[in-house]
Amino acid sequence: MNSRKMLLLQIYLYLICLVDVVAFLVVVGNGLWGVVQMAARV
Repeated sequence: MNSRKMLLLQIYLYLICLVDVVAFLVVVGNGLWGVVQMAARV
């Protein structure tokens, strides 16, 4: 592979990782919010 293709592949993989991290943070945030809501009902 030439260096340009390698750079584009790395950028693509970093973008996928960024999307995964953001999705994980949203899921964790929603989970914590659900726990807080359940605790508030008690």
